[in-house]
Amino acid sequence: MRFRTALAALLAALALLLQLGKLGGLYSERLLIVENGYPAPAGGFNVTLLPDYNFCYTAPFAPPNMTISVPLEQGEARGPLLSEGCLDLPPGLSFSVPLILFGNPVLNVPLREVLAREPGILQLDYEGYSMRITLLVSLLLQEIRGEVVGEGEYRLRLVLLNGESPVGEMSFSCSGSCAFQTRPATRVTAYDVYVIRDRLPIWAVDFLSLSLLLASSFLFLLREGKRLLPLR
Repeated sequence: MRFRTALAALLAALALLLQLGKLGGLYSERLLIVENGYPAPAGGFNVTLLPDYNFCYTAPFAPPNMTISVPLEQGEARGPLLSEGCLDLPPGLSFSVPLILFGNPVLNVPLREVLAREPGILQLDYEGYSMRITLLVSLLLQEIRGEVVGEGEYRLRLVLLNGESPVGEMSFSCSGSCAFQTRPATRVTAYDVYVIRDRLPIWAVDFLSLSLLLASSFLFLLREGKRLLPLR
């Protein structure tokens, strides 16, 4: 009788451990393919991204008659340097560190240092011509469209970030080629994309857990039934 009791407890514990394995991701593998908005090396997956950003900044000291210019893959986005402002960047075009321009002929204030404070949030320090200008830049995501190409069945997990803090999450079921798109309803400065593959089907884990629980319950009821039998 003690053996059956111990066996019933062991089967119940195994069923619980199987379910806890789902929470810990034991039955799946996760691969980071986009980190902070930039494709990460990922074997077997090709990633195409078309982000649409607003380039927003604050400048504690903004001298008059200055211009800010963000060089693009094709052309530039430019506007007057203000104490606070935004430039709308064309979707899908790569861009580089902004230039601070002034004068005629046009000169630019040299960039001295770039500090990455958080994902999508930078501090840019410019110094020259007797001026020191600091920009605190935020890349505000307006829309992200992307496509991932890989083999077999998998899931995409899109995590939206405001700095280092997650502010949203979406999942997409994929087979081979997989496209995704979203327009964030909140402030987003970066995003991560993961590929998730199942090592073991979840339905098989649930079936095995249920079988173990039924076996445990049967042994427990068998024990209780024998204990309640009337003495003769």
